[in-house]
Amino acid sequence: IEHEMIRPSVEFLRTYPIANTNMDASIWQGLIRIGKALDEPDYVHEAVERLENFVENHFLFDGFWKEVTVSYHNQIVNGLMGTLNLLKGYTDPPGYISPRTNRRFHDLDMMKSFPILERAMTIANRLVYPDGRYLPIQDTWAFDTSSQPISGSALLPAAGIAKLERGKGKYRTQMYLTFVPKYGHNHLDPLNLVLFAEGQELLPDLGYTHTNYRSWTLSTLS
Repeated sequence: IEHEMIRPSVEFLRTYPIANTNMDASIWQGLIRIGKALDEPDYVHEAVERLENFVENHFLFDGFWKEVTVSYHNQIVNGLMGTLNLLKGYTDPPGYISPRTNRRFHDLDMMKSFPILERAMTIANRLVYPDGRYLPIQDTWAFDTSSQPISGSALLPAAGIAKLERGKGKYRTQMYLTFVPKYGHNHLDPLNLVLFAEGQELLPDLGYTHTNYRSWTLSTLS
């Protein structure tokens, strides 16, 4: 099982280019679990190397995932936190130094290595309508809601989102200006206004839809 199925599966995985998507955490966690089970530290070090490249090169400086879509941002942050928890406390076998990076891990705690994750964990909760739904920016899913919204105005300069808010409760008013960069899951809308007031969306961004409006939401004209 180990030599004819599990290890060949890892080698097969290695033939694929690194995609840097919202699904990568499953690969990191798989490498870590297999590495622990087989006492193969090289798999764990490879997962850490992939993880470090992902965090260092694919987040915007304000902490938003580069595609600027709340749903995928949440997926990625949850995947990252799950991976860091899986790595926490890991120690290499005695005497092992990675030929990949010349590093040795002892009682690993990588949360301190990525301070940007502290910002990333709060971003989605800043982009929440008074009714609990997320701002439907780019490929954000319509059914997603926040259980811990953060009220108040906000500016995310790298993600290209400005939020003005006034009032209290579910009838507070929000106005959003979006001018987001395009690094995947693109809507071709370099400038957009969204207004939520009187308990409802009055000027919407239709967001991620598989209806006949899909072409409209992707168009510059809209």
